[in-house]
Formats: sequence, structure tokens, C-alpha cells
Amino acid sequence: METSTAKSQEKENKAQEKDQPKKDKSFEQIKEFAHKGKAKISKRLQEIENEWDIERIIHLHLSGVTITGALLGFFVDKRWFALPAVAAAVLVLHSMKGFAPQIPLLRKLGFRTRDEINREKYSLRAMRGDFKNTDAEEIWEAAM
Repeated sequence: METSTAKSQEKENKAQEKDQPKKDKSFEQIKEFAHKGKAKISKRLQEIENEWDIERIIHLHLSGVTITGALLGFFVDKRWFALPAVAAAVLVLHSMKGFAPQIPLLRKLGFRTRDEINREKYSLRAMRGDFKNTDAEEIWEAAM
């Protein structure tokens, strides 16, 4: 009887874990800055302001592919005009489904979404005292 209770408790815990948003590496960075002081937090906020997000990289990449394909199609061979068409299809896919083939590679390279960047930014601002003083866990939950 105890094993079925333990199994049901384990299933319930797993279900609760799935319902809660996963904490990415930003949370660990926020915890790291909790005791470093306002100067270090301000420096990190400046770094975050200059950080490029995944969407920006994808748009830049697809713009470059489109321009390159158009130039090659005009000056080299008409078959190159297929390249801008593929880039447009990837952009439509990204706009409608939120997926692009570049995302896994960009994730491995350390790029984050705008939401992840903003979550870290506002959590650090709250820690710095811009909003209110709370501990890292409360700030993280509020940013979710």
C-alpha cells in the first residue's frame, strides 16, 4: 500500500514540476549578483542592454541571405533567386510557429530570447532597489 502512495506522490511531484516554468541560466546569474552590490549590478545591466536576442540575429541573418541571393541572382545566375524565397519561407515559419532552423545553433552559442533578457534585466533592477528589495527567488517568480 505504501508503494502505491509513494508512486502517486512521485507522479504528483513530476506534474507540479512540469507546470512550473523552468529556470534558465539567467536565474543562476541573478542569484550570483544578489550580494555583489549596486555597482556590479549596474555594470551587468549595461551589458544586458547591448545583448542581441535570438530574433534580432535571425532577422539579420535572413536579411543577409535575401540580399545575397538577390545580388547573385541579378549578376550571376537566375537560380540564385531561390535563396531569397527560402529565406522568406523561414521568416514566415518563424513568425507563425516561433521556430527557425537557426534557433538550436543560436542557443548553443549562448543567445537568448528577448523575454529571457528582459526577465534578467528587471530582476536585477529590482535587486538594485529600482522597484523594491526582495530576495532572488521572489524576484524570479515575479518576473515569470
